[in-house]
Amino acid sequence: ALRLSLLMAGILLLAGCEPSVELSDRPLPTEQKPADRRLPFDGAHNFRDLGGYQTADGKTLRWGLLYRSDKLSELSATDEQYLEQLNIRRIVDFRSIEERNEAPNRIAPDSSIRIVNKPIAIQGADKRTRSETQASEMAGFLKVANRQMVEEFTPVYREYLHELLDKGNYPTVFHCTAGKDRTGFAAALVLSALNVPRATIMEDYLASNHYNAKYIDRMVTLIEIGSLFQANEEAVRALFRVEKSYLNEAFAAIEEHYGSMDNYLTQGLGLGPDERRRLQEIQLY
Repeated sequence: ALRLSLLMAGILLLAGCEPSVELSDRPLPTEQKPADRRLPFDGAHNFRDLGGYQTADGKTLRWGLLYRSDKLSELSATDEQYLEQLNIRRIVDFRSIEERNEAPNRIAPDSSIRIVNKPIAIQGADKRTRSETQASEMAGFLKVANRQMVEEFTPVYREYLHELLDKGNYPTVFHCTAGKDRTGFAAALVLSALNVPRATIMEDYLASNHYNAKYIDRMVTLIEIGSLFQANEEAVRALFRVEKSYLNEAFAAIEEHYGSMDNYLTQGLGLGPDERRRLQEIQLY
């Protein structure tokens, strides 16, 4: 009974959120500035626009074409209408079948948004923690997960990127559960193909720690309560955060198997000069 009471208290804490922003006050792409890259959703805390990033040759990603996010299963009715106002045409979901069944995407009942499932089942997607799990062990799991994305799931990312060569597929939002690992690598690949500097790519990747901060605090509390305070807080935080070393592990796997990012884009992902030029024509100005 005590455990159940504590768990219920934790769920109520997790449900706590900031006041909803009225639909009329939510920004549209033409109003976006880099300072408000994150969009104000009630039920998604890591939904952000990839627009505004600068390429190495001085071009800029267009606002309002490509978004990255955490799960879209807790959207409010206002959030659903906001998706419509953003003219989203596709939701690309990198979650496993089990994750999708547990928490289906939410869109307006009359929506024409297409949901495209591209499941990537990796160790880092498993949110279970044990009391004896250490932060270093959790970090190790996530490094392995990032390596898996290259070594096992390149065909999935190849499909995803090739669909971005069709102008009719925009605007697109792509997401996983926390919007940080599978989604973070997907964003890194798009930005790489667009010739965005590696430092900017890493900055975008690490931004999940900022946007997920309150969510991480709530999840730590919920897991601690659910485990009767046996869970290792640092290990839990390591699970829900991103570190440079995680994404760098994916980059290392690319170097080992393909020699360079350019080779990976061409050989692994099928993005030769023509395809990259097409992607750049769509997304850059």
